[in-house]
Amino acid sequence: MPAPTPIPPELLRRPFHLDEARRLGLSLQTLRGRRFRRLFRSVYVSAAVPVTLELMVRAARLALPESAVFSHETAAVLRNLPVPADDRLHVTMPAGSAHPEIRGIVVHKALMGDAATFRGVPVTTAERTFTDLARTLPLVEAVVLGDAMVRRGFTTPEHWRVPQRNARAAARTPRGRRPAWPDAVSTLRWRPG
Repeated sequence: MPAPTPIPPELLRRPFHLDEARRLGLSLQTLRGRRFRRLFRSVYVSAAVPVTLELMVRAARLALPESAVFSHETAAVLRNLPVPADDRLHVTMPAGSAHPEIRGIVVHKALMGDAATFRGVPVTTAERTFTDLARTLPLVEAVVLGDAMVRRGFTTPEHWRVPQRNARAAARTPRGRRPAWPDAVSTLRWRPG
């Protein structure tokens, strides 16, 4: 029986792409063995590394175009905000851009510009994350989410106030098209406590 292929130390603690593994001398047969786990198409990690949301996000970045930012439930959970559990990762990409179909990753298309960085990860801003989730969350859960964002310092009530002229412009938005943020929440009011 041949000796097992030595694993380069730089591949023991983080996800990596198949191309990097091949450059470091690992074969596809070795990667498909018990010492590794495939997370996404062409993205692997050592089987000894525990699977966490942060690990999955780092792995997804290797499989997605650079224009992708984590959004919706994923952006909220990365910030440790209260949202319903979702086993999938959510990313937003520019409208009209091509994206790979990857199992476990939901791609949303939108106008970009509401991006930030949180712990080195590109995510939608807190306000954009709230707007994205408020479309699907029950009212009470949306209020809990918004309150947690303010209490934890991810946004302030002032960021939610929109001049009245923007609210009038949003009302004139053509039917079937969603108004751009922040006009979409022009009637939202925060109350302390």
